[in-house]
Amino acid sequence: MTNSSINVINKKMTLYFQRLFVIVVLISNFWLVNDVFAAAEITIASVQFPIEGNQSKKQFFNKLENYIQSAVAQKADLILFPEWITLDTWSLDSKKSDKEIVLEIANSLTPEYMSVLKKLSQKYRILIAGGSTAKKIGTNVYNSAFVVYPNGKLIEHKKVYLTDWEIKNGISPGSQPTVFDTKWGKFAILICYDVEFPDISVDLSKYEIDVLLVSSMTESKNGKMRVRWTSQSRAVELTSYVVISPTVGEVSKAWKHFGSAVFLEPQLPGFTGILKEEASEKPKVVVQKLDLEKLRKSKKSSTWRPAKQIRKR
Repeated sequence: MTNSSINVINKKMTLYFQRLFVIVVLISNFWLVNDVFAAAEITIASVQFPIEGNQSKKQFFNKLENYIQSAVAQKADLILFPEWITLDTWSLDSKKSDKEIVLEIANSLTPEYMSVLKKLSQKYRILIAGGSTAKKIGTNVYNSAFVVYPNGKLIEHKKVYLTDWEIKNGISPGSQPTVFDTKWGKFAILICYDVEFPDISVDLSKYEIDVLLVSSMTESKNGKMRVRWTSQSRAVELTSYVVISPTVGEVSKAWKHFGSAVFLEPQLPGFTGILKEEASEKPKVVVQKLDLEKLRKSKKSSTWRPAKQIRKR
């Protein structure tokens, strides 16, 4: 075979693989955007996580793993943890200011915590979401929640709307809700107070999300119900499922947590609005299967679509 013949073959092979690559990319993008091949259902575990305080790193990480093991035993595909989960390590007799403790968590605990989340996701082959913590980026500290994939991929959501306590203690705000793709469809994640603002729903209406995940920490019954009822509104507006994971427990007389796991539905034909709502406020893994195929079919057949109308405005 001559050199010219070899060159011709090489050029043809190169062209073939270039075209094959383009086809693969187009198919992948079509899959992600249109959810044509997205799984028909997903099982989600929402953790009612007890904040106890005085937990060592080892105790805290073991606690995380125990809840993940429970979720995996119940065939969960995704586990959702609540807001400010790393405050479980708060030393209750510490003389440091709240701001100093938050910065200490950001500097000494969060990097290791993120590494542990990745290892646990890979070990148990489960998607881990939520579990927000203080995260330092440059000179700023954010209240950040994570989505960790078994392949090591990590997505970060920075809380957009901050409480007075967070502002007082040096937390910087994020700028937008976080949307991410999974093999089950398109999801979004928010942190507690975020879900109470309608403009967040307007931002999310740009996407055809299937599930909205809400990590929460509320220290009063009023706070619990604000998150609960505004999450119901988001389910209606976005025609999506909404899942809430709360902190629970009484750390001290002055520090109490109120919350329960909730799985909400949109008000579409075939849905009731409330799929499951845990009655207790005790430590627990609450598991529920979401019928995504049913949701998508109902969306397509319904003429009542607030998010769709917002997009057209």
